[in-house]
Amino acid sequence: MANPDTVTVNLSEILKIFVQVKNSNVIFFWQKQTAALNKMTNHVLDLINTAREDWEASERGGIPSTFSNNDTQELVAALSTGKAFKVLPGPQQLVRQTSTPTASTPQG
Repeated sequence: MANPDTVTVNLSEILKIFVQVKNSNVIFFWQKQTAALNKMTNHVLDLINTAREDWEASERGGIPSTFSNNDTQELVAALSTGKAFKVLPGPQQLVRQTSTPTASTPQG
C-alpha cells in the first residue's frame, strides 16, 4: 500500500499543477481577448481617421459650383428690367382637329 503522506503530497502537487495550468489558460484567454479588442479598435480608428482626412481634404478643395454666377445675374437683370424676353402674340385658341382617314374607303 501507498504511504498516506506520499499520496497527500502527490495530490497536493497535482492540485498545484492543475491551478497553475488553469491560471495560465485564463491568462492566455484574456491575452487573446485583449489582442483581438486592440486589433478591432485600431481598425475602427483607422476608418475614422481616413474618413476625417477625406472630409477635410474635400473642404480644402472647396465645393464645386453647380451654377454660373454670370447666368444668375443675367436672369435677375432680365426679370427686373423685362429685357431679353421674347414677346409672344396674344393667347392662342386651341383648334380641335377632326381626324381624317389616311386610307381611302372603298365605295360600294
